[in-house]
Amino acid sequence: MRDVMIRKITMGIIIGMVACLSGCASIGERRNLTGPVGVYPGVRYDTWAASHVFAKDSEEQAAGIWVLPFVLIDFPFSLVLDTIMLPWDLKR
Repeated sequence: MRDVMIRKITMGIIIGMVACLSGCASIGERRNLTGPVGVYPGVRYDTWAASHVFAKDSEEQAAGIWVLPFVLIDFPFSLVLDTIMLPWDLKR
């Protein structure tokens, strides 16, 4: 009984974290008011972050490996949100 409760709580926390992270790169890149956003900013950021796994610099590679699971979770949500926001981005 206790194991079932712990699993439910753990799954609830994981689902909550995924929900909080969904589309995070898209929203974060659109909040960057220093310059033009362009199209698909969240997808571009996720791709850039994932590319650090293959960096030659060991510090960048270590950071990329740590971030990669979050990027892989965020990528499809950013793709959907960026597609929804495409008319807005083209207008800007």
